Amino acid sequence: MAESTITARCTVLTSSGKAQLITAARQFRGGDLKLSIQCGQMPKVTVRGGTLSVTCPDGVATFDLGAAAPKWADKILHPPSRLQKIGVKPQWRVSAIGVADTEFLQELEGGVALLSVGRVLKASDAIFHCLPRGARRAG
Repeated sequence: MAESTITARCTVLTSSGKAQLITAARQFRGGDLKLSIQCGQMPKVTVRGGTLSVTCPDGVATFDLGAAAPKWADKILHPPSRLQKIGVKPQWRVSAIGVADTEFLQELEGGVALLSVGRVLKASDAIFHCLPRGARRAG
C-alpha cells in the first residue's frame, strides 16, 4: 500500500489530507473531502506535471502527488495480479489440494512452472490447501 500526504480536488471541494493506494480502491481522507474510488470505476487516469487526474463516478478527482504521480498512475493502470500479491514466482512448483476455485487454479497453471492438482509434488515451493465447507480446523 502506498500512502502520501497531498492536496486533492473533486468537483468543487479542495482539501489536504492522506491518499492511500490500496489493492481494491484509491482512498483520500482530508477535511470535508472523503473519496473511495474502486479500481474498476476509473475509466481515465492521466498525469500532468505532478498531478494525477482520475475520472470517477463523482467527476474528476485530482491529486497533487509531485514526483510520485507517475508511479501511482502506473499502479492504478497496472495493478498486481492475485499471484503477485501473494508472492508466487513463475519458476515455482506448486501443489493445490482441495482447491475448488477454478479461476485461481487457471491463474496458477499459467503463472508457475509446474502445478499439481489433487496431490502434493515433492519439493513443492508452495502448497495451497482448502478445507471442505463446514470442516473445522484442529487446535
